[in-house]
Amino acid sequence: MFLNSLTIENFKGFTKTQIKFVPGVNILVGPNNCGKSSILQAVFLAFRFLDHYQLGKKDKKPDDIGVSIKDEEFHLPYPDRSYISTNLKKQTQFKNPHTGFLLDVFISSEKENHKVKIETLFSGNNTNIYVSKEEGFDRETAKKDLEKVIGNEEFREINARITEEKICFVPLFAGLLAKEGGLTDAKAQESIWKGRSNEVLRNKILRMDENDFHVLQNTIQETFGINLSKAEEHGADLESHYFEIDEEGKPKKVSFDVFAGGSGFQQILHLLVYILSSKADIVLVDEPDAHLHFDLQKKMFQALRRISLEGKKQIIIATHSFEVIHEGMEHGDTKVFFVDKNSDYQESVNDKSELARNLYESGIIGAKTLQEFTDKMTFLVVENEKEGKSIVEKFFTKKFPQKIRDPLFQIIEGKGNGTVLEHALAYQADSNEQQITRIFLRDSDALTEEEKKKIIESEKLNDLKKIFYLEEFEVENWLLNSQVIARLISKRKQLENLLAIPEEDIKKLIQEVFDAFGSIEGIRILEKKIRGRFRSHKGILFPNRSNEDFDTQSEEESQKRTDQILKSSFTEKIKNMPGKEVFKRLKQKISENFKIQISELDVAEEFLVEEIPSIFNQIKAVTPE
Repeated sequence: MFLNSLTIENFKGFTKTQIKFVPGVNILVGPNNCGKSSILQAVFLAFRFLDHYQLGKKDKKPDDIGVSIKDEEFHLPYPDRSYISTNLKKQTQFKNPHTGFLLDVFISSEKENHKVKIETLFSGNNTNIYVSKEEGFDRETAKKDLEKVIGNEEFREINARITEEKICFVPLFAGLLAKEGGLTDAKAQESIWKGRSNEVLRNKILRMDENDFHVLQNTIQETFGINLSKAEEHGADLESHYFEIDEEGKPKKVSFDVFAGGSGFQQILHLLVYILSSKADIVLVDEPDAHLHFDLQKKMFQALRRISLEGKKQIIIATHSFEVIHEGMEHGDTKVFFVDKNSDYQESVNDKSELARNLYESGIIGAKTLQEFTDKMTFLVVENEKEGKSIVEKFFTKKFPQKIRDPLFQIIEGKGNGTVLEHALAYQADSNEQQITRIFLRDSDALTEEEKKKIIESEKLNDLKKIFYLEEFEVENWLLNSQVIARLISKRKQLENLLAIPEEDIKKLIQEVFDAFGSIEGIRILEKKIRGRFRSHKGILFPNRSNEDFDTQSEEESQKRTDQILKSSFTEKIKNMPGKEVFKRLKQKISENFKIQISELDVAEEFLVEEIPSIFNQIKAVTPE
């Protein structure tokens, strides 16, 4: 038998939600306080209430359809009922007689399906359970069902098959006692219900049947390489020993009580003992990975999955472990749910990238793990030195703060035309089976629009590769904004209103730098940069030219363009002069005239969002979400 679906209403953090399970392993993931444990508890209480209802109605008459239950009979360690129902407030008396919660259970087996609706009402200090076997719940239906149970043996047998030991909620591990005395079944079970399962582990081992203990031995040996013996009485105490395995695979003579094992061993032993000693078809486990290292988390899940397959048990796990989640996504018999207590329906997640994104945003995994796990990445490759990349990052942060915080979007430096880096990214995509989008942001270096077009057409662009050329000579040209610089200097010198630095004063300083480029040194700098761009795309811009012809023609063309730039207007020079060198000289003049130091990032930080170049909107438009 397995739980097909569960609908929860007014239970803990859930107003109303539904979740559909698979017969194998079901993994509930999500941030803290999202409702993972609440789903486990709701499943447990559904079966607990059915069981209690089955026993309690033996002495009931059809007119008395409710069965009362005490708080301690919930068999979950709640301080009181106010922790269970969303519409209960913590108070001594519950005055609203209709306060409670609903659990709608759909149970399936090889031969039959059962839909059961359970209503729990709190009134005063009493808790009453009402059960209906029909689609809609009402008191009349519940009354008819009770009449059937009282007068129909077959109906009673079906209900008994549902409520006999079908569910096991593995208690949380709290460390083993150094010594443990023998207990009766009743006393051991009472300790478990009160949250003291660590006090009775050896008692559980002692009472395991041979087949279940054999499975436990094999699993422990495969996981830890040790041999476990059954619990035995030693005076007033119980002891369960393990033997280390020698090189020949035989147990060594010296044995240790399980208390001597490490905490990881004790935790997995505790988990396996409670699952295997139970005859339940449905097993609930809350954070079994806690305190286990990565490798043990993986082995623990593999052991649980094997028990599920071989023992035909449905296992529902609440976890934060990325190893468990990752391992579970690899198997078709396992379903992963990202739990959201505000959602009407808990969806299973099949897309690894979507799951990885949810896990990252919930703080369960870090950026590096997200990058390794996802099948999609986007790189914005800035053709510039370190300063240019930093300026682009600053503008992106201001304009698209959410995007810049996305680990799947990275801005990286690519010197030259980025060919070497492009090959490296393509290799990463192939080796990691990732879909990598590459967006190249390149300096214009005085190229004409026609030349840019030729270069772009030669590079065979597609959805995973885009190229953007600046209108400006290079990234630093953006910083030659006289209004922004004047505003920055005024703030630094704490000058306001009429005393603020006029924009015209900055324009004059920039013009002085432009004039200095008319010197032989300035002309050489400009020509060299332009020739460098020609050389990067020699085969495209100067096809079928010998090296000698190329040197001659590129030199003539660079001289021509340098002359055109130096003779252009102030506005054209802002775009077409080499921005890096201009800004470097402008900083010196600002230092001399205003006695302050500014950097490239200082100016970039001063930009308002509306002042950031429009090319960033174009880049964002082709960036995958």
